[in-house]
Amino acid sequence: SLLLNISQLPNSDTWGSELDVSLTPPGGAELYVAGAYGVDAPVDFIDTVFDSTCAVAIGDATETDAPFSACYQPSDAFDSLVGPLPSGAWVLAVGDYYGSDGAQLDNWSLALCVGP
Repeated sequence: SLLLNISQLPNSDTWGSELDVSLTPPGGAELYVAGAYGVDAPVDFIDTVFDSTCAVAIGDATETDAPFSACYQPSDAFDSLVGPLPSGAWVLAVGDYYGSDGAQLDNWSLALCVGP
C-alpha cells in the first residue's frame, strides 16, 4: 500500500475548488491526489493522509472537515502503484488555479509497504 502524508499545506486562501495536488511515481503516470474538489472555502492540509483504503474520498470532503487532518481516499486511486519497483524520484506537485492565493507546501512524506 501507499500512504501519502501532507504534513503542512497551511496558510492559504487557496480554496479547494482551486487546488490541484498530484503525485507522479518513478516512470509512471501522474495521479491526482486532490484536484479541484468542491470545497468553496480556504483549505489547509495538516497531517493529512491519502490512501486508497481510507473511508472518505477527498472529493466528498466539505468545509466542515477543514483543516483536513484525517485520512482520505485520493481523487485517483493508488492501485496502479501496486507492483512496480518504488525506487527513483517521486514528485508531489501542488498547484493553485488562481495563483495569487499563496498556497505553500511545507512538508510531505511517502510511506510504501513493499512486503506482502
